[in-house]
Amino acid sequence: DELLALLEGADSAPASVRRHRQLLAIPTTAGTGSEVTPWATVWDQARARKLSLQLPWTWPEAAIVDADLMLSLPHAATLASGLDA
Repeated sequence: DELLALLEGADSAPASVRRHRQLLAIPTTAGTGSEVTPWATVWDQARARKLSLQLPWTWPEAAIVDADLMLSLPHAATLASGLDA
């Protein structure tokens, strides 16, 4: 509920969301670099909408890129993420 409130534009984050967190990003696609940005996007399929947020704790401390994680990605997703770059 707290995350949904932030995604829907709540003016301030509840105390439990404001606590400092460290984020380690491990991408499973190549090309976009989104794993090192502060933006988070959630697709609400039930309501057909895209919700985004940016908070101080959504900046990753580090990103680990392991090409082996991308080997099982479907061809279309590999193509799309590469072209997005």
